[in-house]
Amino acid sequence: MPTAVYLFQPQPKAEKKLRRWLAGHPDTITTFIDVDGRRPLLADLLTTLAGGGFDRVVVAKLDDLGMTACRLAAFLGDCRSRKVTLVSARECFDLMTTEGEKLATFLLNVALADRKVRDDRQREGINQARAAGRSWGGRPVGCRVRLSEAVERRINDLFAAGMPVAEIAKDEGVQVSLRTVYRVIAKRDENQG
Repeated sequence: MPTAVYLFQPQPKAEKKLRRWLAGHPDTITTFIDVDGRRPLLADLLTTLAGGGFDRVVVAKLDDLGMTACRLAAFLGDCRSRKVTLVSARECFDLMTTEGEKLATFLLNVALADRKVRDDRQREGINQARAAGRSWGGRPVGCRVRLSEAVERRINDLFAAGMPVAEIAKDEGVQVSLRTVYRVIAKRDENQG
């Protein structure tokens, strides 16, 4: 049975539990270890899983998947429909068991209740703001934030020095959106071209 093992920023305890679990299951194992918060290897795992590449997915703990309760419930449902066993070493959770199905149903209900509470709170806040005569939605159309020449110069200097755009946007002397950085760079390129 082809098995995928997924770890996010592995901890020694988690690895030990996984090794213990895997010792009793001599399967073909493919390991995905993410240390990046964006979890690019999880995306690869999910793509391979959608193509039918694995019969079992083993994680150290469910929160390693980095999914909201709603998304996790949908993922569990998808695994169940594909007959993919999801095992969590910490929670002693196996989706294909009766207890696993009950837990998946419970998580789905929690996710739905959480979503309803958030929607109700948002609707209430909007109604209160309208009643108070407040409006929201950002700047009027056509209004543009103007950058100081110093900030534009700093963006251009950092870009010329080879710093990545994402780091330029976070730089202490800049602190603007990626879109703004790209706009300044494009303006610079137009002036030079």
